[in-house]
Amino acid sequence: MYKQEPSLLQVAHAFESIIDEVIFIIGPAFTIGASVALFPEAGPIVAMLFLLFGTFMLTSRVDTEPIVDIQKNVRRFIIKSSSLRIVVLVLTAVGSIFGAIDVAVIAYASKSGSGILASIMLSLYAAGACVAGVCLGALPLRGSAAQRLLAGVIFMFILAIPLMFASNSTLLAVMLFFAGLPNALTISTSMLLVGQAIPSARLTEAMTWASTGITIGVALGAGVGGMAIDIAGDRAAFAVALASGVIAIVVTVGGYRTLSRTGA
Repeated sequence: MYKQEPSLLQVAHAFESIIDEVIFIIGPAFTIGASVALFPEAGPIVAMLFLLFGTFMLTSRVDTEPIVDIQKNVRRFIIKSSSLRIVVLVLTAVGSIFGAIDVAVIAYASKSGSGILASIMLSLYAAGACVAGVCLGALPLRGSAAQRLLAGVIFMFILAIPLMFASNSTLLAVMLFFAGLPNALTISTSMLLVGQAIPSARLTEAMTWASTGITIGVALGAGVGGMAIDIAGDRAAFAVALASGVIAIVVTVGGYRTLSRTGA
């Protein structure tokens, strides 16, 4: 919608990240509350109903569909785009950070004997990204998209380091809020780079690759983080998140020139 207006496009991506984080904040509390107040299956049922409603609302907005542009001599597989491959790999590593932090917080809360504590802490993690998303949409852009992506993954790594050393639940909750701050910058800039690298006619496919990268990363981070917890305790999953952060930085640095040619 705003491909020719970079400033508005960044605002749109920031707004999308805010909505994502609001859902992450409200969703767990709402579904857990439904399961507790009604019956155990109520939470998943409510989530499925919201999914059906959201899908209907999205598919009914035909006015926002991109114009079909049949082009000759285009790549059969859009993933052959070097810029897209780099972004997908970065998002896979970022998703792994999310997955590892999720299981680490759940394990910490379980050890503390409070199931609701995990929801509160993860909501604060999402709240940090939400606040950053508001600032990202309101403030003028500085630097190239490649520079912003590199800054995002570096700060995700740096702000995840203190999580390993939190001495109590309150301190961990505060650290999680700050650790969530770079998330909106990283995700929205990644999607911006995808939009700049891929023709409009193939953008839906490219965005699907990007979101799939995040999903695979979350699964990997949660799986590896869970195994690390079984071996060495809940803090080991935070180490998995840090390792994923290093991978995200390495991939971004390695593909920096390519991303610089892609993004403005």
